[in-house]
Amino acid sequence: ALEWALRGLETLTATIGPRHPSLSTSYSNVGLLLEELGRLSEAREMLEKAADLEREYGGEDSAFLADVLTNQGVLESQAGNPEAALRYWQRAYEIWLARQGPTHPDVALARGNLAVAYLDLGRLEDAEREIEAALEGYQMQDVPEPLLILRARTNLGHIAIRREEWAKAREHLNAALAMSPSGDQHPERASVL
Repeated sequence: ALEWALRGLETLTATIGPRHPSLSTSYSNVGLLLEELGRLSEAREMLEKAADLEREYGGEDSAFLADVLTNQGVLESQAGNPEAALRYWQRAYEIWLARQGPTHPDVALARGNLAVAYLDLGRLEDAEREIEAALEGYQMQDVPEPLLILRARTNLGHIAIRREEWAKAREHLNAALAMSPSGDQHPERASVL
């Protein structure tokens, strides 16, 4: 897939030039593929090119820029750079909040990302606040996404464990376990167990 994506990017660049706004999507897609392959420095470069083009042509508050920033945050989180992940995810959250309002699913997802960074930084109160807000947003959706709710409950349980709040941990983890996919081998169920 990467080889085809790189060929497509090369062809598109030769056809429309290196600074055409249409390239931001291609750069982002190649960046995501490189990230999946663990080639993080190359992925960073591609995602930064996508973000630069989107800022130039779409503006500082475009929805696609928020998507790219989210992807950059994921990359930095996976690379063990929670401070960088937090910066990207904070800006994506600000864009989604301004564009969609506080009850939109994208805002809930962005708050869930912020919680991950705060957990990685050991900022449990901030993480708990963001998870609770994300959980509220997930539950308000027309068709709530059970997996997101399960992950939020699991994370709240893990925070309670770190604080040695055993009753609260049990409450959240039991709620997550009750809604987790059946079968002890399922990864989401294993994360609760």
